[in-house]
Amino acid sequence: RRMRLPREEFSKFAGCRGRRDALPYFLIKAKRNTVGHNRFGIVVGSAVVRQSTRRNFLKRHIRNAVARWPESKSDFLVIARPAASAHPRDALSYLAKLGYVFRDNQ
Repeated sequence: RRMRLPREEFSKFAGCRGRRDALPYFLIKAKRNTVGHNRFGIVVGSAVVRQSTRRNFLKRHIRNAVARWPESKSDFLVIARPAASAHPRDALSYLAKLGYVFRDNQ
């Protein structure tokens, strides 16, 4: 739970000067925090997956993939795209490898 980004913080990504990467399966926004550890916000909308059970499945697996990212003292907002639900295994393995790209955030 300490790795979760509070929902109130999601809106702060709108005008932030952090890093933003549009990838095939995800849109990832990152910015430094003062908490001292990584925090993650995960958004899987109903436009991506209609059934709530599949949305929660995808959120759970995204959370497991990003939990292994190296420490960079940043907040990350991971927004799933429709391609992530079409190819979940590819998307999750792709996301797990991305941690080293975001290690030196900003």
